[in-house]
Amino acid sequence: MAWLAGSIAWGVCVGLLVAGIRGTAFRREDLPYWLLGAAVLLLCLVLVLDPSRGYTFVVDDAYYYLQIARNVDVRGLVSFDGIHETNGFHPLWLCMLVVLHRAVPAGDAEFVTAAQLAALLLAAGGIVWLRLLLSPLAGSAARVMGLLVLFNPWALSRFWLSGMESAVAVLILLAFLEGWRRLCDSRDFGLLLRTSLLGGLACLARFDLVLLVFPALILLAWRWMLDVGLPGSGGKAPGRAGPASAPRRLIEIASPSEAATVETNGERARSERPSRAVAVRRLLGGALACSIPVGAWLVWNLARFGTVSTVSSHVKTAVYPMSLVDRFDNLCLVLPSLKFLVDVSVLRVLSPLALAAVAWAAWRLGRSVAPGAARSAYRFLAVIACIHYLAVRGGVAESYSWYYLIETLLAAHVAAMAVQRLTGLVPRANGLARAVVAAAAVISGLLVRDLVRGEPVLFVSRAIQSEGRTAAEWIREHTPPDAVVASWDAGILGYFAHRPVINLDGLANDWEYVGVMKNRAWNDYLERSGVGYVANWFFVLEDSRLWRQRIGMAEVLPTLRLEYRGREVPFLRLPVAVAVFRRSSGEER
Repeated sequence: MAWLAGSIAWGVCVGLLVAGIRGTAFRREDLPYWLLGAAVLLLCLVLVLDPSRGYTFVVDDAYYYLQIARNVDVRGLVSFDGIHETNGFHPLWLCMLVVLHRAVPAGDAEFVTAAQLAALLLAAGGIVWLRLLLSPLAGSAARVMGLLVLFNPWALSRFWLSGMESAVAVLILLAFLEGWRRLCDSRDFGLLLRTSLLGGLACLARFDLVLLVFPALILLAWRWMLDVGLPGSGGKAPGRAGPASAPRRLIEIASPSEAATVETNGERARSERPSRAVAVRRLLGGALACSIPVGAWLVWNLARFGTVSTVSSHVKTAVYPMSLVDRFDNLCLVLPSLKFLVDVSVLRVLSPLALAAVAWAAWRLGRSVAPGAARSAYRFLAVIACIHYLAVRGGVAESYSWYYLIETLLAAHVAAMAVQRLTGLVPRANGLARAVVAAAAVISGLLVRDLVRGEPVLFVSRAIQSEGRTAAEWIREHTPPDAVVASWDAGILGYFAHRPVINLDGLANDWEYVGVMKNRAWNDYLERSGVGYVANWFFVLEDSRLWRQRIGMAEVLPTLRLEYRGREVPFLRLPVAVAVFRRSSGEER
């Protein structure tokens, strides 16, 4: 079943890629820009993802899916450790990896192929996204996404490069937006059904965004149908060439007769605008169709976990219970960085004020009818995303330039627009080619920087895959074949150690482990799971003695110290090391 679903998913993604390329207007003078973008993409695929470089740009999370896909294909069990059924995953990407696991041998070839396919899917998503930026939908889409970033700063950052499964989500989500744009000029029920099902698939691909993305898309469709979409205009916005289109402002009209013609076209367009009743019926029908796959996912989660959401999204909440003020922190751009500096009572005042400011900004942006409104809204989205990126990461923002690639590329595109306008040094290519150049410049710049340094920029973000693989191989050599190991950030250990590895941070275990983390009852859980060893290899605790006291470990095996290029770990101030502890049968030490 998983193999069949994965095959269908791959077919859908390939079809979307072909459709995105076919629908893009290529100009002869833009060919150098496209060649540059293709060259940088190939360089990333061949050089950056080469096994000899230790998978510098992919962090530990990506290995969870590869190991789960292996267990699904071999054991028929949706599990990372082979013992517990995993508590959360993105089904579309997992099914696609099951197909990949059957076609490509496990190990280097499987991982590199998965990473390259994810990069190609991201490129396809970028093509669809840039097409939308050139369409009349750009202004509304950027405004809605900008407000989403204000209300939840992580809305964009969820689509990080290392997640791999996000590539599928981006592609399907953008195809859904494009479908809504076409629906503005169509009464075809089949198109409505297909587009709505794409919306449901987007929610399945990144279910943790459903409460943000789905209402935003409904709002976007509402605004487009009532204020922009004109039946008979081919989906073109007012002010663009078309039989029933008219500019919102009378600019550079040569004669009174032309002005009268424009006014007549404007009256005809207003008379042909769909009624509110028609728009409401379309929206309700789309929402109903979207609810088909989403509703099935909700019911399955409810039956499986006792909650409508996956366990993974609630792990940190269970460990660190969130107060009402903590929830307000996620609603505004600046509050995450302020909560460590100001008193809680101040936050109670700032949160309503911040939400009021967001509401005012939304009202002002919604009334914007200037010819450059789309570009202004896009800049608004980019600036908000980049400020959040800098505010959250602060002094280590440079180290996360690959981790939050969406924000980095937004900044690059806006910078390219500004340079072209202020200096005229950049050729006046269309927006699509300009964005390709900006993205290629940023990616190549980051790549050259890392090659010159000779070290990964994601070192503080757990992207030390060569060290992790060495630790996994060492565990395989020093533990018996039937050993059950536990570790924090266990993705790469579980994939290369060839041992059942339970992930102690809770993101790949079962529902029971959430309560274990909340109550600090590790010993009983490890005893029931048959854990005999714990690997403390990188990102666990600064004091290994405290770690042993918590879960009753006694060090009986030699410690493997992995000096990372002669440096100390900046975050932990300790050399990278892996120490395997055997569970103590007596009192905790």
